[in-house]
Amino acid sequence: MLNTGIYEYHATQNYHNILYLATDWWVIGATITTGVLAAIATVLAVIFTNKSNAKRFAQELENSAKKYEHELEKQRLELERQRKEKALVFLKPELRHTRFIMILENLIYRDIWDKMLLLPRDDDFEYFNDISKWYNFYRFLFIKNESTNDIRMLKVSVASTLLLKDNSGGTIHFNKSYIIKFFRSKDTIIVPLYGNLQEEKLHQPHANETMYILEFNCKIEYITMAEQQISHEYAGEIPTTVKLEFKDKKKSDEIVSYPEPGTPVIINDAPGIPSDECVLDINESPSSCINLQDKISHIDRMNYVHRKIGEAQTAGIVDNIKTNTGPLTDLFDYAKERIVKPIGGFIDSLGVSDNNVNAAATQPEAMLLCNKVEESEE
Repeated sequence: MLNTGIYEYHATQNYHNILYLATDWWVIGATITTGVLAAIATVLAVIFTNKSNAKRFAQELENSAKKYEHELEKQRLELERQRKEKALVFLKPELRHTRFIMILENLIYRDIWDKMLLLPRDDDFEYFNDISKWYNFYRFLFIKNESTNDIRMLKVSVASTLLLKDNSGGTIHFNKSYIIKFFRSKDTIIVPLYGNLQEEKLHQPHANETMYILEFNCKIEYITMAEQQISHEYAGEIPTTVKLEFKDKKKSDEIVSYPEPGTPVIINDAPGIPSDECVLDINESPSSCINLQDKISHIDRMNYVHRKIGEAQTAGIVDNIKTNTGPLTDLFDYAKERIVKPIGGFIDSLGVSDNNVNAAATQPEAMLLCNKVEESEE
């Protein structure tokens, strides 16, 4: 009995142990399963978090790139604005009534070395190549680049009309366009305001005084080095009276006429607004021109100025003699031989007549310049 009880006890104890051990394996399996599921959930959470972070980082990187590009574009536009502002040039024409000889002498007296480009009038330079016409008065538009910036291309269009005030003598039109490539700083161009036909009309003999009106319109278009196009309109009218005078007082039948221009009336003189749209064709061929500096490059400017000073002083002496002595006398002849004649034949232009001495005093200076030009051309 005792052994049987002990066996049963042990059997029962072993049975309980077996049941207990089997229940522990399920717990372990559940624990492992739970751990695996937790690990899978953690991995999925990490993957989702990484994807979310990667997407967020990509969005932040894209936003940063866009912001950086925006800042770069802003800086580029600011630099472009500054470049255009620095390259901006405003040209304003100046209307002058002058002679070629006065223009050339002004270059000498003021010691100007910048380019001064003369443009043709009717596809030629006949009005300049003929030195005898250097004393004639012409109407010009002087356009100077006063800024420190160069101009890539310049186009000047001139349209003028000469008509009688009572509209009975018809009209003569002049239309011309000029192209200048690379208009440098401090350079000047001289644009003729009318053509040969209009000039001939002004100098035609008339039976009596005649009034003309010269209407003109000048359009200046140019492209700056910053690729901006600017336009400038300049328009007005000039009343001109053609007067008569006797060519020779002894021959009253020889009558010549000469134009006496009045005060110009400027109608439009307003510069345009810079535009980024360039209409001009930069491939257009440039117009021919003459640099007036080449005509005086061989002249000793200092010597020429000193000669003018001496002639002016001599003219003053002669004028003073004439004023104090009345008609020309032996004293004037003495001044002619001992004072005036040694200074380059200045008195030869004065003669011994009663003509205005001061008006003739400028003639030798011009003739000197013309002679030097003729010698250089030979």
